[in-house]
Amino acid sequence: GPQVTITKIKENPLSIIDLIRKGALNYDIAALLWLYMEGMSVRPANLLILGAPGAGKTTLLNALLSFIPEKERLVIIEDTLELSTTKEESWSRLESDDEISLADLVKNSLRMRPERIVVGEVRGAEAQDLMTAMNIGKYCMGTIHASAAREAIIRLENEPMNIPETLVNLIDVFITLTKFHVKHEVFRVVAEIAETAGLEQKKVLLSTVWKHDFEKRIFTEQSPTSVFRDKVARASGYSALDVIKEIKLRAEVIKIMDNKDM
Repeated sequence: GPQVTITKIKENPLSIIDLIRKGALNYDIAALLWLYMEGMSVRPANLLILGAPGAGKTTLLNALLSFIPEKERLVIIEDTLELSTTKEESWSRLESDDEISLADLVKNSLRMRPERIVVGEVRGAEAQDLMTAMNIGKYCMGTIHASAAREAIIRLENEPMNIPETLVNLIDVFITLTKFHVKHEVFRVVAEIAETAGLEQKKVLLSTVWKHDFEKRIFTEQSPTSVFRDKVARASGYSALDVIKEIKLRAEVIKIMDNKDM
């Protein structure tokens, strides 16, 4: 007989503070993600969140939307409406169906004059249109099924997406989420944050910024953000040191919010 699947969406989705309390990330990573999303009001990041099914990609993307200034025009495109964005009047939501594909909606979104485009899940021809949007100066975000940044790049460059290496380099940040089990408990963590660092012999270079140590259950900073930091510094007129200070300040703000239960 027929099968019915009902997905229950949280009325109050998990915030970045909730994710910190659950151990998915720490204050410093949250502050860096804030910088990626807001970009000092000048240069946000083009980013992809990746992971296996059920790793928490949509949950993290939902939490990150709160870092976007309210006045910015945002178009959110999904196969099934999952992101909770009902509170923002300036945001538009588009849902694909049997007649209108995700790729059609991404093309159409460019006529809607958005500052940002969010695709709930990138997996087909819509990836090419998303990259085209990045190439003309739109800031884009989305999720993709992959277990590591390099694997995500390989998927983007091959069927059915077929993105040239030069356009893949337009993505500023890859955020990898992992789900693992410890003593009958399930944990979801930000396993890695990697920034693209240009091309070498037609291969996209990656700079790992943060990584999760599964044995010690801690987050370790591999190298300070440098590539994206410099992009923000050039666009905003601040120095690289100013951007570093801003990240530390935001980490303190998030910590205070957590302590005050905000």
